Amino acid sequence: MPGPMPAPGFARGPFDPMFDYRWSVIGSPLAINRYINNFLVNCHGPVGNEIVNTTYTLEAPYGWFLEADAEAIFRLAANLGANFWARGSWYSVIGNGKVESDVAETLNPALGFPPRAQAGSDNNGNATLTRSALALGLSVDVTF
Repeated sequence: MPGPMPAPGFARGPFDPMFDYRWSVIGSPLAINRYINNFLVNCHGPVGNEIVNTTYTLEAPYGWFLEADAEAIFRLAANLGANFWARGSWYSVIGNGKVESDVAETLNPALGFPPRAQAGSDNNGNATLTRSALALGLSVDVTF
């Protein structure tokens, strides 16, 4: 005798009528990115402090991403069940990285010292940005 119908959006497990599952995988070999990160650097010295405004820019015409999801429902008894899920993702782009900085403020100008931090920029033609994540979960379902 077949077990109960699977939950909506789930498939029936091949060996156990009390096991339902679903999964998905998406990805692309084409991921275009323009990443900009502005941050301040506070330089402490024996004579005074300076704040340096720095911007990092990554223009990446090449990259890829992949994301996968899986979920399973186990019926342990008529009123007891468990749910397990997992999700993972990977994102990577390669492009031209550029760092630009300038002195935003000298915090001790009364001493008459010029800013010690030098403004400037630098390019890196082979910069890579990679991000990944993994999440797991488990829940117990009790029905009264």
